[in-house]
Amino acid sequence: MSDIYAAPAANLDLPRDDDPEAGSLERGIAGDYTFTIGEVLKEAWARSEGAKLTLNLAMLAYVVIYLAAAGIAEFALTPLIEEQPLIIAIALIIFQQLFLLAIALPLAVGIFILGVRRAASAPIAVAQIFNHYHKLLSLLGANILMTIAIFIGFALLVIPGIYLAIALMFTLALVVEKSLSPLAALSASRKAVHVRWFPIAGFCLVLMLINAVAAIPLGIGLIWTVPFSVIACGVLYRRIFGCEPETLA
Repeated sequence: MSDIYAAPAANLDLPRDDDPEAGSLERGIAGDYTFTIGEVLKEAWARSEGAKLTLNLAMLAYVVIYLAAAGIAEFALTPLIEEQPLIIAIALIIFQQLFLLAIALPLAVGIFILGVRRAASAPIAVAQIFNHYHKLLSLLGANILMTIAIFIGFALLVIPGIYLAIALMFTLALVVEKSLSPLAALSASRKAVHVRWFPIAGFCLVLMLINAVAAIPLGIGLIWTVPFSVIACGVLYRRIFGCEPETLA
């Protein structure tokens, strides 16, 4: 029988929760952290053992819930939109998108936090992706500000947009994991990533390439690489910002 989803074996080489490699918000913002892409990927691969089933089920739950919400929104609002004047129709379309964002955003961040928990040796469960709806308004605010910033960056000759897309990648996680305000989370993510923007951009590119290759044979390889990527992002987050005790509870 395949051991793809076997329980994780003890690995004394994995960093402990109190390992000096773990960062903190203050150290992250100050750029006081180090990592190599190879180290992060190696640790993430080791931590993937025994976690793939949970993470794949969490992502399946995300997809099912999003599709259900999209179907409800389509059924309830599309006929109404078609009967309204242009301005009202646009307002309804915006409302529709905000509704879907409100459903999906806390779940997506919840999956990221599962990666952070796994990176810190905390237990993970599918139901944990539902734990962050109490931060919905802050997440929506941060996501809107982040989207606007990146859009403006791409409008300014593309390169600023690419910079911001990488620099702001931890914004939503910081809203949840560090309980930061949207503006504080945007600032903290940008300052922390700016110090080592190129290595972090390289890390993101490597993950994109791994998943692109894994998707070639009918997407079967994504069963391994997507959970691995979630954990890898969690490992990098932990090395930069550390983890709050509440996150690991």
